[in-house]
Amino acid sequence: MSEEQAPDVSVTEKDHQPKTYVPTVPPGSEATREMREVSRRRRDAEEKLQQHLQEADQLHEAHVQAHLKETEEKDAEGEKKASGSKDSHGKDSHSKDSHS
Repeated sequence: MSEEQAPDVSVTEKDHQPKTYVPTVPPGSEATREMREVSRRRRDAEEKLQQHLQEADQLHEAHVQAHLKETEEKDAEGEKKASGSKDSHGKDSHSKDSHS
């Protein structure tokens, strides 16, 4: 085989059968698949975060309501004790008379 014969054979192959490169995985498909996977995971994580935030908000709201109720009950008990120790001319009864 001489150097002159080799180019003739390759020119003949190119003319009859164009050589196309076909990879087993199309270019970019692996990167695209990974990007889609990352996007899916991110969406799932965002959805889960939103659910957790809603649950936390509901729990916080319930806690605040319970605290307010507890505070109101303590205030009511404190007012009852304070009004029970007053005489007949206590502040509450006097303020009622002044508004009449």
